[in-house]
Amino acid sequence: MAYLDHCRLTTSDVYNTLALFRLKDFKKAAENVRKLAKTPPNEVFAKLYSLFKQATVGDCERDKPNITELKEKAKYEAWMSNKGMDREEAAKLYMEEAEKAVEKFGVKS
Repeated sequence: MAYLDHCRLTTSDVYNTLALFRLKDFKKAAENVRKLAKTPPNEVFAKLYSLFKQATVGDCERDKPNITELKEKAKYEAWMSNKGMDREEAAKLYMEEAEKAVEKFGVKS
């Protein structure tokens, strides 16, 4: 704490700065996912989608889609699988999964 006092920074200042760096990393990861060179398999897409939604929105509160809406139903179920997960944890996991996807599928230039 003495170092923080010496620099005249509050714990809140440090937390906000760290949060800003994480936000920047999160946005970069999302940008890279949108620019994947190859389309990932449905399982990878579902995981990325669900973690992104959990990180940006939180728990899924929308109605369950009709059984005939297969894509929407898959997205809903993937997002619901993260119910209760902390948004910061979801963002961390999203960035890890995004990095794996970039390594595996590449990014368009």
